[in-house]
Amino acid sequence: MAEPQLCQHLSSHEALKKAYDTDPQALFDLLIASFTARDTELNKLQIHNTDLISHTRDLENQIKLQESNLQNARLELQLEQMRSSTSLSLGTFKTAKSFKLPDPDLYEGDRDKIHDWVNKMKSKLRGNADHFLNESGKVQYILHRLGSNLFNLLSQKVETSGLFQGCDTAEKMLDHMIQMFGDPERERKALDRVSNYRQGKTPFLEWYINWSSQAVIAGLDAAAQFHNLQRLVCEELKIELTRIIVQPRTLEEFVSTCSILDSRFRALNHARMFNAQPIAKLSTQSSVPKTAASYFTAVTAPMTPTTFQGSDVINLSSIKRGLLSDAKKDRRKKADLYLYCDVHPFVKSVQCPKLPKPRLTFHNFASTISLQSAFSESISKSDVSTP
Repeated sequence: MAEPQLCQHLSSHEALKKAYDTDPQALFDLLIASFTARDTELNKLQIHNTDLISHTRDLENQIKLQESNLQNARLELQLEQMRSSTSLSLGTFKTAKSFKLPDPDLYEGDRDKIHDWVNKMKSKLRGNADHFLNESGKVQYILHRLGSNLFNLLSQKVETSGLFQGCDTAEKMLDHMIQMFGDPERERKALDRVSNYRQGKTPFLEWYINWSSQAVIAGLDAAAQFHNLQRLVCEELKIELTRIIVQPRTLEEFVSTCSILDSRFRALNHARMFNAQPIAKLSTQSSVPKTAASYFTAVTAPMTPTTFQGSDVINLSSIKRGLLSDAKKDRRKKADLYLYCDVHPFVKSVQCPKLPKPRLTFHNFASTISLQSAFSESISKSDVSTP
């Protein structure tokens, strides 16, 4: 041991012996505190060492990942060089593009047409995205589908990067154009139209298509549309909806149900118009069953009396009350009396007040049509002679 270190060791040993002789307990406490402090410091160093080891491992993993990415990049570069050399060797090889959609019309600044024009433009940009190199090319295409005045106005806001000022995509440019040229009260006006646009006599599907387009503009959800449709459909549909046992609960069910009911209702109206045409008198020698002929005539009787050539009036309720004999008909004709009631004088422009109205409902509509076809087939197969 070197002399300075030996002197320091002897002096420390002597000081320790002196302290032990003076107060052994104090010396013991001092040694315990010293050992505790050193143990704490050692634990801190061990934790720090563990953190350094973990960080070193992370760095090693990152290095391996970067090396793998570098290797992949080299492979992709080699593959791209092979592709470029192959395309150069092929010469005329070209990649197939999507079918070119028609160009939207030139927009001249009409406020009512801006939304339709923007929707068509977005459809064009999405459907033919492979026809444009980048967003700058799309912006230039939008500018060239504008009128001269709008082109001069908006082209000044195109930055050097080729993008529109404040917009990083072409679609955001179109949204910005809606804010510039659109109607700020468009939603309020659409809401007013939706609230007051009733079906009336328009076919349901035709009316619903126009109504739903305005409802979308007004921002109505499915529940709000369902509530308004119940209020705005025609009165005939409202009546028929009350007769349904299982009521529609959603918007889709309501539209489907109304479409079916409206089609049946209009077909029934068409059948009424068809049945209002002149009907040939039945022969007693016809092969048509009397019960079927009676039911068909009673259900489909026209609203007003029908006349034939010679001003002969058909008795509409003869099936229910029995056929009139020729003698009774001749007597009523000579007296110029109406054939149905035998009381009122016959006037063509006035309907008999006792003539019952036909009872046409959806329930007997299918039976009426089936009886009508059976009646027509039976007439065509038999020889019907008029008296």
